[in-house]
Formats: sequence, C-alpha cells, structure tokens
Amino acid sequence: MAAILAPWLGLLFGMIAWFVTTSKRSGEISVTTTGDAINAVAGNITSWAGGALVAVVVTYIAPHKFTSDDPVFVARVNKINGVSETPPNEKETALSTGGDIETALGPSSSIEKPPISSPADSNTLYGDQPSSSEPAKVTPTGNHVVDFLEAKHIEPMDPVLVKRGTRLAVWFNVAFLCIAIVLVPFTLFGTDYIFSRSFFTGWCVVSFMWCWVSMIICVIWPVWESRKALLMITKGVLGDMAGKGHAT
Repeated sequence: MAAILAPWLGLLFGMIAWFVTTSKRSGEISVTTTGDAINAVAGNITSWAGGALVAVVVTYIAPHKFTSDDPVFVARVNKINGVSETPPNEKETALSTGGDIETALGPSSSIEKPPISSPADSNTLYGDQPSSSEPAKVTPTGNHVVDFLEAKHIEPMDPVLVKRGTRLAVWFNVAFLCIAIVLVPFTLFGTDYIFSRSFFTGWCVVSFMWCWVSMIICVIWPVWESRKALLMITKGVLGDMAGKGHAT
C-alpha cells in the first residue's frame, strides 16, 4: 500500500506546493512564473519529502502484505515461490489419518532425503562442504525462473559482501541527499546567487558528465554484465518463434 500511495500523494503535495508558492511569490500562475527556479524547487522538495513521509507512515500503519484465499492468487504465489501444486485433499487426508509429512507431500516431494547408511554419510550430506556440481533432482513447479534457479544451483550472495555493499549504498545515498537536496538548492537558489559565465559553464559541464555517467552505470553497464543471459534469452525466443513458425 505504501508503494502505491507514496508516489501519488507525493505528486499531489508537490503540485500544491508548486502552485501555492508560485501564486504567493509571483502573484499569478503562468508559464513564466511556474518556471521560476525557486517556485519549482519548492514543489520538488515538497514532493520528495512528502512521498518519503507517506511511505514511512503508511508502512507502519499497514505493514501487512496483501493476502487472499482466492485459488488463483494462491496458485500464482505458489508458482512464484516454487511450491509444487499438490491436491489439498490428499494432504489433509494423510495428515488427518495420522500419516507423516512424506505421506502428505507425496513420493515426488522435493524435500525427500537420501538414505544414510553411516554417520560419515550424514556428515557428508548435511555437513559443511562445497556443493556438488551435479544438480539435485527437483520437482518442476511450472515457473521457468524458479526451475532454472534450482536446476543451475546459483550460489547465494556472500553475507559479508552484501553487508558491505548495503553500507556503501546507504552512505552514498545520504551524501547524495545532503548535496542534491540540501546543499545545492539552499546555497544557490536560497541565496539568490547570480551565475557568472564561468560558473554557468562549469555547471553545464558537470550536468552533462552527471547524465552520461549515470546512463553508462544504470543503462549500458547492466546490459554488458547480462550480455550472456540476454544472448541466451534471445536465442531461446528466436528458437521458439522458429518452432512455432514450422508448426504452423
């Protein structure tokens, strides 16, 4: 709910602040007055701060995720989570008659454990050791993404690296907010600073560098990193299209 309400209410707050500030400072609302830097900054800051405030407040007021008993919704969630579909009546019957979990889940359940003949086998199977290169047999879920991840045995991220990356991202975001939201607007626009020619040239150079570097990091670099996966997907799509074309 917070993810849905925050951007819309932030937009509403920003528009109200933009027009009210324009009306109070410039005396009228027109193309020229709404384009004034201070009027626009007032709307931008209000929109950003209002959206962030709404997101935090609504998250604490309604923190629960959406749930439903609709069979279609339940089947969709199970498919995304990689849960195999088993008729509920079989589970209920097995459990209600005193059967164990294996009986309830059925012989094809993916949680079946191989037989253990000795303590050494137990340590080998459940102890700390590198995962086998051969993928274990998994129960197809019908979700191609989940089946691919299970079959390929993708190694989870290192918790230490995740913590380090999270800390780095948090500090960079704090620095960006302090510079872009507080320092630059209030220092330049709040003091009615008049740009000199050299300062304006530097401003344009930094702005263009910012845009190009951002595009390289956010657009080009992810495509380059995923080039092998994108090539594999493209080949699969073309192969499916060719197969359908021959079938028809």
